[in-house]
Amino acid sequence: MFEEFLAFRFKDGKLQPIAHPHLPSFESLLFIDRQKEELKRNTLQFVKGYPANDALLWGDRGTGKSSLV
Repeated sequence: MFEEFLAFRFKDGKLQPIAHPHLPSFESLLFIDRQKEELKRNTLQFVKGYPANDALLWGDRGTGKSSLV
C-alpha cells in the first residue's frame, strides 16, 4: 500500500490512502523565499552526504510548513 500512494489519512480508526492528493508546487508557496532556500540547501547537503542540520518547522496554521516538506 505504501508503494502505491503518496498520502494517507487516519479516518474511522483506519489508515486510508488518498488517491489524488493536492500537492502544491514549491513555487506556489509565497512570501517564505528565505525559508524555502534554507530548507532546500540543508536538504541537498544531507542528500549529498555532507553535514546538515535537523529542521524544525514552526508557525501558525496555514503558513506552509507541511507543504515545504
